[in-house]
Formats: sequence, structure tokens, C-alpha cells
Amino acid sequence: MYLNEQTVLDQLKKFPELIDYVHSQYNAEVSWGISDTPRAPLELIRKVYREGVAAGADKAGIADTFGVATPGVMRYLAREVRSIIPEEMVLKVHCHNTFGMATANTLAAAEGGGTELDCTINGYGDEAGNAAMEEVVVSLEALYGVDTGIKLELLNRYSQEAIKRGRTPIQPHKAIVGENAFLRPMYIWSGVNMAKESWMLHEPLSPEAVGAKTDVVFGPEGSLDDPPIETKLKELGIPYTPTDIVRVRETVEKMLLEEQTIKIRRKYVTESEFEDVCRKVVRDPKA
Repeated sequence: MYLNEQTVLDQLKKFPELIDYVHSQYNAEVSWGISDTPRAPLELIRKVYREGVAAGADKAGIADTFGVATPGVMRYLAREVRSIIPEEMVLKVHCHNTFGMATANTLAAAEGGGTELDCTINGYGDEAGNAAMEEVVVSLEALYGVDTGIKLELLNRYSQEAIKRGRTPIQPHKAIVGENAFLRPMYIWSGVNMAKESWMLHEPLSPEAVGAKTDVVFGPEGSLDDPPIETKLKELGIPYTPTDIVRVRETVEKMLLEEQTIKIRRKYVTESEFEDVCRKVVRDPKA
């Protein structure tokens, strides 16, 4: 038996009364679904959504509560639930990022009929987080041709504001809004400035579209070879000698050895730290 199956069945008996109460007393919508949908028995899932429709609930929802689904599973579940609920009814989707697949699972559920997708800025959320809004929105717009109504050019600003207010940084390689998302190392290959000419031709997403910009950088392998340095000196109109090229390279290499420190407010204390606090405070109230 599913871990919570009997609890779910008991709740279903009271569901019509609950919905009537919410509708009559608060004139509010009722959204219903089954927690940990991917691991629930299929027949139980079908029963929950059939009875929810019969009871007059307003929105259906599927939730990968513990992030254990795969895209194929979420697509299938969305199609299954969509076949049960009215065509015009909203189907909510909520995914967690336990295995790093929240965005993929959310998009797959949309393919299966999900119409209201839960997302968070930068993917922030409990444990490994939730589907990242910027990833889901841009994927829907650029890969699926869906008009989300979101102002894409504000996504980078949203991200930076969330980092500032939440005091929680994101990894540099974060898709869409990460520091490295549109970073182009300066390479010169057969006389072609690859950072500008090649990337522009093959770029799958314009940085300006999401409120970002392309950053050409020096430091990655090959970007401090003679040709990139010479190209930049010529662009700047600076006369140079072979010795100047060496000096520029050595100066930048020293800069790359500099360490950067990011200070953020701690978000939690560990269990061992908490135990130490308990011991100290209880033994000595003045601690």
C-alpha cells in the first residue's frame, strides 16, 4: 500500500464538504492533487482526480514533492490527469530539484498538458530548490514558441535583486542568469576573433533578450596567447613590441592569482552547533 493511501482515501470522503465550505464561506477556488504524485499508485491517482472533479474543485495539480520524477514520468502523469479533468481546467505543476531535473520535469509536464507552472527565481527553494523561473520561461519562449507574457528583459534584474535581498549567491555557470552564462573567452583562430564573430553566428540565445550582455574575458586557456593580446592592443591603437606582449600576459596572470571573498549571512546552524548551544545555555543561562 502507498504510504499515505488510507489517509488520502479518508480525506476524499470529506472532500465534497470541504469544497462546499470553501466556496460558500470564502468564495475562493480550491486547488487539489495528491502529494508525491510520481510515487503514488496509478489507480489512486485516477481516483483522486475523478473525485475532485465530481466534488466541484477548481484547479488540479500534480506535485513531484520529493524530486524523484523523470521528464517521461511527468509528461505521462500530466497527460493522465488532463484526460480526467475538464479541458478548460487549470493543471498546476510543482517540481523539486532533488536530482537537478526540476526544469526538465516542469517542461515535460507542460508538454503533457500542464498550464500553470510553479517556478522560483534562481531556482531557490527548500533543499535542492525548485524549477528556476528564468530557465522555464526562456525555454518555453525560445524552444517551444510559447508566449508566457513575462518580460524576458527583466529576468537578469529579477535574479540580481533576489540575490541581493536573499543574500544567497548562485553558481557562476547558472543557466540564463549566471555570471558565466554569456561569458566569451577571447580566442583568435586563423585570424578570426572567435569571441565576437563565431559566437554571434551560433549563439542560441541573445543575452540582451534576458537583460544581460556578452562579456569577453581573458584568462581561460588560449586567451592569453600572443594573437588575442595583439588583437586587443591593435584595437586600442597602442604601439607594442614582443616584450610588451609578454608584460601584458604576466600582469594578467598575476591578477588571476588574486583571491575573491564573498561574505553572506549564514542561513542555518548545524545539528552539532545547535547541540553545543543547548548544552551551554541550559548549563549556564548567562551564556
